[in-house]
Amino acid sequence: MAGQFSSPERVQECVCRAIRSAAAVALVMMLANGVQAQTVPPPPTAAGCIENTGSASFACGSGSNAAALATAVGEGASASAANASAFGAASAASGSEATALGHSAIANAADT
Repeated sequence: MAGQFSSPERVQECVCRAIRSAAAVALVMMLANGVQAQTVPPPPTAAGCIENTGSASFACGSGSNAAALATAVGEGASASAANASAFGAASAASGSEATALGHSAIANAADT
């Protein structure tokens, strides 16, 4: 046993072989059990998205609106100030550079 690791190269070779063997076993186990992924059902209708390149604004979702230099994504999302971002249904970002994340989230101060 003492002669098995007689040089650093031999140690490295054994470690590499062990890592490759472990990776192969993990791959076989994943393939045998299947890999799970989260699925999301498609919406009944596609969301209406509008991009205004002249004012650099983007709104996506029924009833969403975005001011110049703003982004609003989600049904009823509103980004009403410059550089504001609202993501989520009924979210509202009304402060300059404010970001509202999540359903009914509100960001009304600058840089929040």
